[in-house]
Amino acid sequence: MNDPDQTVILPVVPDAGLASTGFSDPGFADPGLREQLWAYDNTPEPRENLAEERPVDEVTGGFVNLGFIRAAIRRSLRFCVAAGLIGLIAGCALYVKFPPAAQASTSVYITNNPNQDAVSAMLTNVTLAESRPVAQAVIDKLGLDQTPASFQAASTASVVTNQVLLLTANAPTSAEAIARAQALASAFLQFRAQMLEQQQRQVENALTAQVNKAQQNLDAITRQITALSAQPETPERQNKLSILEGNRTKAENSVAAMRQTATDNQVSSQATTATMVQGSQVLNVATADHHSRLKGALEYVAAALLAGLAIGVGIVVVRAIVSDRLRRRDDVADVLGVPVRLSVGALRSPRWRPGLPGRANVRRREAQRLGAYLRNAVPRDTANPAALAIVAVDNAAEVAPSLVALARSYAREGKTVVLADMSPGAPAARLLGVRGPGVREVASQDVKLTVAVGAPDDIAPVGPLRRGSRPPQLAQPSPELDAASKSADYLLSLVILDPALGGDWLTTWASDVVVTVTAGQSSATRILAVGDMVRLADTKTATAVLIRADKTDETLGLPATRHQDPAGAISKDTGS
Repeated sequence: MNDPDQTVILPVVPDAGLASTGFSDPGFADPGLREQLWAYDNTPEPRENLAEERPVDEVTGGFVNLGFIRAAIRRSLRFCVAAGLIGLIAGCALYVKFPPAAQASTSVYITNNPNQDAVSAMLTNVTLAESRPVAQAVIDKLGLDQTPASFQAASTASVVTNQVLLLTANAPTSAEAIARAQALASAFLQFRAQMLEQQQRQVENALTAQVNKAQQNLDAITRQITALSAQPETPERQNKLSILEGNRTKAENSVAAMRQTATDNQVSSQATTATMVQGSQVLNVATADHHSRLKGALEYVAAALLAGLAIGVGIVVVRAIVSDRLRRRDDVADVLGVPVRLSVGALRSPRWRPGLPGRANVRRREAQRLGAYLRNAVPRDTANPAALAIVAVDNAAEVAPSLVALARSYAREGKTVVLADMSPGAPAARLLGVRGPGVREVASQDVKLTVAVGAPDDIAPVGPLRRGSRPPQLAQPSPELDAASKSADYLLSLVILDPALGGDWLTTWASDVVVTVTAGQSSATRILAVGDMVRLADTKTATAVLIRADKTDETLGLPATRHQDPAGAISKDTGS
């Protein structure tokens, strides 16, 4: 019965009062039903050392795998689709507001210095073409309303061969892209020519400075010779003149050589620079690159759709990994401390989401399974009344229709039934038309039921049962409730346990308890608190039902670690 896909076919009696919930009252008429469906209800409690016999990943809540991620995405499929649609809409809006730029390109033939490495020279040309001065020149020429940095980001230069450079420019329209590409090529050639001429002048100036320095050295030697020649004739003077004459000869030769080198370099560099400047020109006029606007739009929008889906899936997966909401049967059983004897699918569709065709029948069938299990959970070996308490963990409204259907089925058999709704909002009583607190008899679909509703200020509603030792701090039940329960065959109650108030009063309503938990709705801390209160109340029998269980959950639903480490079980579901 832990398989949510299992279908139990029971006789159905239409229930007009519950038609809005998608639930029909099962006629629980088959006396052999309990033996057929829940034959293992007497399964022994798990042994204390069972955790040691189970795999470590199972005891600690399992692990994140593809099945876990797939289940999380399937549960939040509508959220993922919504995220994708939002991305699609955002992509369409961005495409309309900021359409893809048009692109144009042109080729430039470049004559490089034959004395330089061609690869290094082309890399230098790419740097010049993408430089800020070139971008500023294009902006000034075309009168563009943008910064040089933005123009640099919208234009590129790439090497085709060792003498061909491809310049590309982007713009809102094809005509503007062509104009920018042409201006970029012109500005690049002009800036390159200026750089080459500047380099030539720098080399010439350096050689001229060296010639001037050598000439100054020669003039200084000449002045020394002239000054020494005017002195009286002596051997020492003659020796110095001889040395100075030799130095002047060397200086004259050096000046002549340097002047010749400067002249030759000037002629050569001027020729090379002229060749590089005049030999570099636009190879192909700028043309717009062909691209399909429809294809571009589809690519743009598809990318936005995929981005939205990726963000939605990422949010779902991260949320599932870090969530402390329990979903697996074993996790709920471990934290709650009682076995999960039954797991069913959704019993009703959310109010904000319309149900899919055919889902109403599925929900009705799941509600029938829950109602049949509750009928078999009612104790039979006790004195009247036979009492069962449904402890709803944040899902009282979801399980109320099944409890009402169970009460009606007993009433149709001629039994006297008291249905007590001690949950906030009294969802079960409201299905029977009871709005206010108190004990009253109501007629519903040709049957009579006694309905008891707790007062809003009754923080610990005390029931009519006096089994065992009643805690001294509990008050006495109302006389009306006490009188009704004495003559009743069945006492069915729907209760909510508040950790701030405790659950000592639970056994005044029933000794047998069924805890209902909705997968992914309640935190591990909340479920742990309810399990502790049920156990401390010293109930006779306690089992659990998991609602909206995942179809991929293959765990059995038996508690393994709860009795050994109750507090440590809270963190177990973080990765499961």
